[in-house]
Amino acid sequence: MFFDGDFTKAKKGSLAVEETDDAYVQSVADATAKLKAAGFPIYATQDWHPATHASLDAAAAGYKVTMVKNLSKGVAPETSAKALDEMKAKGITVIEDLDIAKINGM
Repeated sequence: MFFDGDFTKAKKGSLAVEETDDAYVQSVADATAKLKAAGFPIYATQDWHPATHASLDAAAAGYKVTMVKNLSKGVAPETSAKALDEMKAKGITVIEDLDIAKINGM
């Protein structure tokens, strides 16, 4: 997995966003390990795009989309809340934390 430190305060990134300290970076690593151990394929990308860009396209194409909130960080609280509301309105499941049982049950 490629993790772009340029967006984290932990790595002193030039595009760092709030709440991306060492604990956040560790939570991403822990979550990735849990998913891998449970047999899930691991695909990840972190890029400078609106939070909804790929998820809305996938949902519109009929894919079941789940967004794990604590693994994503928005740039500003207002726009992050708006993006979450838009995703939910389009049928995207938003969960707060990684819970393998919840994901397996979806």
